[in-house]
Order: sequence, then structure tokens, then C-alpha cells
Amino acid sequence: KRLPFPDESLDCVISNYVFEHVRDLDAAFKEILRVLKPNGKLLVSLPTEGGIAWDLGRRITSKRYMEQKFDIDYMELIRQEHVNTCNEVISVLKRHFLINDKSYMPFVIPTVHLNAIVGIECEKINKNAQAGE
Repeated sequence: KRLPFPDESLDCVISNYVFEHVRDLDAAFKEILRVLKPNGKLLVSLPTEGGIAWDLGRRITSKRYMEQKFDIDYMELIRQEHVNTCNEVISVLKRHFLINDKSYMPFVIPTVHLNAIVGIECEKINKNAQAGE
């Protein structure tokens, strides 16, 4: 789907807790690249879906609550809703953007397994500058 912005019209795009739900990451990132100005920024925050701490937290909080209250298979619901892990999103991001920085929270240890959130600063690669123009 096309974003309602002209080509190369935005300095920055911000995404909070979205890409773990997006089925076609390549298409989404290509569309963001279309609307970003050369050297524009993409700022992303992701839950550390697929990490040990995230999974443990889910199992002792929301999973127990949702299954008791609504009698549903909560993990199946999550598998349908969260189609990408944090590491999968980062891998696809690297194909489209230059990753300038990653911040892990609440701990600074750079792993998805011990944190709840990762913040990523990406930059649109200026193809003209790369070609020496």
C-alpha cells in the first residue's frame, strides 16, 4: 500500500511496535524508502519478540491471564499477530537501510534475549552519493 506522501518528501519516519506485525517487510521498507529524503532517518522501536526474557514475561503475565479469562490458545493468537521476531525485522532492515545505532532497554547488554525493547536508528542510503555523483 502506498503512503500518502510524495517521493522523497519526509526527513524522518517513526515506527513504534509495528514491524513485528507486518507480513511483507520488504514491501513496507521499500515504501518507507520511497518517501524518505536522501539520508532520511527511520526510527524503529520493537519488542524483543523471540527473545528469552520477552517469552518468559509473556508466559507469566498475559498468557496466563488471557487463557484463564477468555479460554483461548494465547500462544496461537500471538503467532498469528506477531509474524516476525525482533531479529527477523533487524535482518530485513539491514537489506534496505544503514543501521546507525541500536539501543537495548532496560539493560544495555546488546541482546534481544535480556531486554524488552530495542530502539533502532536507520538511515536511507543516498544512492547518488555512493555512485560518486
